[in-house]
Amino acid sequence: MLRNLVALALVSTLLSGCVAMANTPVGVTGFAYKHTITPMLVTDSTERPNKVGRSTMRSIFGWYAQGDASIETAAQNGGIAHIHHVDIETTSVLGIITDVTTIVYGN
Repeated sequence: MLRNLVALALVSTLLSGCVAMANTPVGVTGFAYKHTITPMLVTDSTERPNKVGRSTMRSIFGWYAQGDASIETAAQNGGIAHIHHVDIETTSVLGIITDVTTIVYGN
């Protein structure tokens, strides 16, 4: 039973590589655990951001995904009308559960 679960976890991890590696800088891997924050977008705004908004999606085994990690939703959640910059935060545990959060900074 345990051997079957380990085999299933390994196969699932290998098949879900695209989700586990989403928005990760080249060369950054973490089979057991990974947590990265990567810049995605920078605008020409010179105004210092004072609001932050987040939106998140979750993938389980790369087979099931749910959520809305769009920039628009993150901006709405933070009450942001003018975007300064956007980061993507990715957290993955054994490639089984992967959370991708869009973080929008602005005013």
